[in-house]
Order: sequence, then C-alpha cells, then structure tokens
Amino acid sequence: MLNIIRLLLAASLSCTSAMTLAQWIRVPLPPNGRLLATVSLPGDGEAMFASTTVANAYGFFRSLDQGASWQPVTVAGHPNPSIASVRVSLPPAGPQPRLYATVILPTGSTLNTFCDVIVSDDLGDSWKTKATNTTVCGLANGDMTDSMLFGFESGGEIGAIAARLFRSSDGGSTWIPVVTGLPQGSIGRVNVAADGTVVVVTSLTIGVSRDRGNSWAASTLPAFTDYRVVWSEPRTLPSDVIPRPDGHGGTELIAASTTGVYRSADGLSWEPMALQGFFVLSASPAEPGSPDLVFGFRGGAALWHDGTLAAYSNGLPDLTRSNEAYRCTVPSTCLGGRLPSTAWLIEYHNTILDHYFMTADPAEAAAIDAGRAGPGWSRTGDAYLVYASVLGTLGFDVSAACRFYGTPGRGPNSHFLTVDAKECAAVMADPGWSLETAAAYAAPVPVFSPVALGNTCFGRTPIYRFYNNRAAQNDSNHRYTATLTAYQAMQAQGWINEGIRLCAIR
Repeated sequence: MLNIIRLLLAASLSCTSAMTLAQWIRVPLPPNGRLLATVSLPGDGEAMFASTTVANAYGFFRSLDQGASWQPVTVAGHPNPSIASVRVSLPPAGPQPRLYATVILPTGSTLNTFCDVIVSDDLGDSWKTKATNTTVCGLANGDMTDSMLFGFESGGEIGAIAARLFRSSDGGSTWIPVVTGLPQGSIGRVNVAADGTVVVVTSLTIGVSRDRGNSWAASTLPAFTDYRVVWSEPRTLPSDVIPRPDGHGGTELIAASTTGVYRSADGLSWEPMALQGFFVLSASPAEPGSPDLVFGFRGGAALWHDGTLAAYSNGLPDLTRSNEAYRCTVPSTCLGGRLPSTAWLIEYHNTILDHYFMTADPAEAAAIDAGRAGPGWSRTGDAYLVYASVLGTLGFDVSAACRFYGTPGRGPNSHFLTVDAKECAAVMADPGWSLETAAAYAAPVPVFSPVALGNTCFGRTPIYRFYNNRAAQNDSNHRYTATLTAYQAMQAQGWINEGIRLCAIR
C-alpha cells in the first residue's frame, strides 16, 4: 500500500541556497547530531536514532516523538558511544524490530578503525555485544536477516572508503571476508535484497551477486564513486505469470548518482531512467517493504511509485545542509498533488469470432457484460492494472494507449491497442485502421534489454502480444496476456508471439 506519510529526508552535502515549503517541517536533531536511521514500529509509530559529536565527545540518542525530544541511548561498556551505523533485521525477531549497530572503538589508530557489533531487541533500551574489536564498522542497507548480514570495513558512513566486505550468518557473532569473485575497487556502499541479491558499489564498478555473495558479476554501469544509493527492489509476481526472459525473478535494481538514475533487471546491463539531471541526495523506500522510492534533488523531491515517477515537488527546504532532516506532513501537497488514477484493463473473448478485446473503461465493460456489444462476448478472467491516463504520471516511461478499429468496408472487424508511439503513428497511416482514441489508458512502455535480447519491464508485469496471422483474410486480431497458461495456449494454436509490448503495474 502506498504510504508516504512517514517520508523523511536527511541531507548530507554542503549548503548552497535555502528554500522553504510550509508542508516540509524541519526535524529537530540533537546538537551537532546526524540522523542514523528511522525505524517503523508495529502500528503507526516510528523511532529515530541519531549520533552526535561535540569536541571529542560522542553521543547516541533516540526519539519516539518525531524529533520533538531526544533521550540518550546507553550502551554497556561504551560510556560515550560513537555510532557508525544502525540497521534493522527483517523480519522482526519479536514484538519490536531487531536493531544492529556498530560502535567505533577509541583505538587511536590512524590506519584502521575497529568497532563492536551490538544488537537490541527492545528498541535500544538494552544492547548485547555480538562481535568485538572487529574491522566491520559499516552495515549494509536493505532487507538483511539474522542469517544474512553484510558489513564492511571503515564504513563509508563514517567518512572512509571500505576495503573489504564481510558476511555473517549467525546474527553478527562471526564475520567472514567475502573475496571470491568480488569485483575490484574500494567498497563504498552495500545493499541487500530479501531474495539474496547483494549489490556492492566499488570505486571501479558495481558488483552484483544473486546468491548471497557466493559469486559475483560486474555491471556495465559507468564507474562513478558518487553512487549514493543502489536499491534492490524484490517483486513478488503471481505463480502463473510468464517467467521473465532474463530469468531473474522480480528484483529490480536502482542506482542513483549526480549523473543520473539507472535501473537494471539483472544488475549487469543498465538503462537510464527519466531522471537525468536530478542531483540525488537520497533514495529510500517510503516505509520498509514498500516499493516506493523517494529521490531528493536540488530544490525538489520525487516519488517513484510502481515503476513510474508519480509525484514531485519543485519547492523544498534546503536539503543540501549537513546535519539536517525534514519531514513531509502533507504528502498530497509535499509531493505534487494527487497520484495518477489507475484502472483495470479487462480482457474479453468472443467465442463466435474467436477474437480478443481489452478495455479499461468501466462503462464500456459494463455495456459488454450487459450484451450491448453483440453476442458471444465474455470475460476471460484476466485483468491488468494500468493507469487511467498519463495525468499525474508526469509522462516518465508512461505512454497513452492508441486504440484503433478496422475501417468499415476496408479493415477487419477488430480492435488494435498499442502504447508504442511509433507503432501508433504507423497504424494511423494505414487506411485499413481508424483511430478511436489516442488515450484509451496509459501504461509503462517496455524497453529493449540486450541481456534479455528483447523488451523488458524492469520488475513490472510484462504483457505479451500474440497475433492470429489472419491479415490475408481481413480478420486480424491480437491478444495481450501475462499468464503462462494463456501464453502456452496461444502458441499451441499457432498465434505469433510478438514479444513484450506492454507493462502493467500488476
């Protein structure tokens, strides 16, 4: 479910100029504080954790009232804890989320940083030490579990470039170096997905593992050390959905940097998203487990929802100040008004004509159900969620669908739908087809993937198009489907598979 009420953006770069927007409220942090983590709690609450540095004294604080007040967090054996990172283990181990944190030890060494790994099951009221005097000081982002923890040396969050990657399968007690096949370069950021995908940003490339770090491949993404986030977004698709051609389930990878935002279905081949020019400050889910990403950029923010840039704001507080965080209290105004309306694209079959037809218009569907479209029509049971129009989607990766009907006396007694603008223009030039509407609905457009050797939908539901190959009989008809059962049936009947021609939200 879309939930952006708890939207929080933390800034981390130098100041340029200030902006204000009434719906964005600055979250008070402790003096010289740095926001470490915001943790969603059962129900509708949240906890915020921050670290402070005053002269050479450090502190660890928690807020349960959205930053209105901060209480010191006590860690046994560490009177003034300097916290490098705080992460959540998923799923929660008990009534409260299990928290992992790393405490920097005052070794005095200028060459290496050593830390203790600590864990709390009561939201920071008490902590247990899991590993001591280890070089694991940074913890990975994402969906880590007690049996799949990743950490790295001299964590990027405390100002240094990490040298080695480590993995723990026993809740953080022991950490084993990950070296086999890991791409070269100093590690700057690590993200973990629930399906076992691990993404490591190095100074030379981005490394991707699909098997919990046992084997690695280097991506084709340009090597920039300023990739601030690589986000692994697991998607669960129905069992009857046609397997994706890249063979990688539903995980989509998002990489964001000052040069742009990229996405990948396999972690190896990357496509630029329609966010070039965005100066990305952060990209994080609106809440744990949500597919929504929030991108911050100079003077604005954007909500990426269901694979589409759904809302944005051109006015924000100055997100380039260090040690500041802001909260959006009214998402409908903070992020550009209403989100795009969705609609179900419903499939019908005519047993007399052996034709298929789809509509996203509820009134038209009701008329067909009532028999006003003629005899033989009935629902197949398949329907796909699309957008009612491009309004609210900002047009990024989304196109309106052209709908044609065979020109009376020249064309077939059939409809044709496409979200491909070039194909729409070509069909408009064909006298055998007449345009009924250039906005039947709207949907994400498939893009070509050299890895899949064809179109892909990057984590959304791919819809295949089949053609009955009856143009010679002036009886052309197409069927769109995402179900494996229908896919196999159309191939068995000799219909031509035209590949992925549409992406559904689900």
